[in-house]
Amino acid sequence: MKKTIALLTIIFLSGCITDSTIIEKTTVQSGDSVNVNYTGTLINGTIFDSGSFSFIVGSGQVIAGFDKGVLGMEEGETKTIIIPPTEAYGEYSNVPITAPFDVINSSVFNNGGINADVGILIYLITTNGDQILGRITSIENGTVKIVQEKNHALQGETLVFEITINNIE
Repeated sequence: MKKTIALLTIIFLSGCITDSTIIEKTTVQSGDSVNVNYTGTLINGTIFDSGSFSFIVGSGQVIAGFDKGVLGMEEGETKTIIIPPTEAYGEYSNVPITAPFDVINSSVFNNGGINADVGILIYLITTNGDQILGRITSIENGTVKIVQEKNHALQGETLVFEITINNIE
């Protein structure tokens, strides 16, 4: 150990190593453009997305928790972050839709060969031709109750990301 320290001291003092050759690690700061590889999973381990992309940290191009999670990371570093719904896509919200789709006779689904199960997402066409996303909330006495799904698919979920910083600019 003493020999190693002595050798490094001699090399440094001889001019073989100068301040300009000491490599400082750059960490991610707000405003940096970064390229990342990532895998996103739900808290139960289900993978919902993975890939590689670039973004400007702090610009609002990604969810807040992802922005915060990369701050201070170094190029080549891999880290796992857990993002609560409040820093991801927000809390889940049940907003009822208006008639005529709030209650539908279950035969509409069965005659079309569609299983009407509680929790499934379905697309509905309004009377003016707009397509809306709905979620079946209950099935009772031959009627299906639906709420309009205005939520992002990951709304209300705690998200886990494994992130690798590929490049910092």
